[in-house]
Amino acid sequence: MIAEIYNLKNCTPHEIAIITETGEQISIPPSGYQIRAATITEEIGELETEYGPIPVAISSLGGITILKEGEEISIEAAREAFKDVDGVIVPHILKDFIEDIRIILQKPYLDVFAPNTAQAIRDAAGRIKGVPNLIRLSP
Repeated sequence: MIAEIYNLKNCTPHEIAIITETGEQISIPPSGYQIRAATITEEIGELETEYGPIPVAISSLGGITILKEGEEISIEAAREAFKDVDGVIVPHILKDFIEDIRIILQKPYLDVFAPNTAQAIRDAAGRIKGVPNLIRLSP
């Protein structure tokens, strides 16, 4: 019997390296698609510091967009591209947008994951080599 393969799409702009407890590395290349939230930034003033005036802003996340090779695509194109996908890997910051992603893609049971960067495995210089696992963001 052939096991069904879970179709996972990396929707971050970089490769995800999972380093298992045994040291094995599993590489998940970027899919060419990115799921992002718009960032809304509003300047609110400036700080007078010993270094000079420093502008200060606040930011919040707006609506979800889906990009292919850096260009925003239509909802219809996104739905077609993700029709056979079981799960997506996105940045952890999108944890509050899971339902928006599911609605846009018309996939109410889509699994949403993020790399576990809180427990990143680093080299001697402090650069991230990989993560021990993915964090399931969706219930």
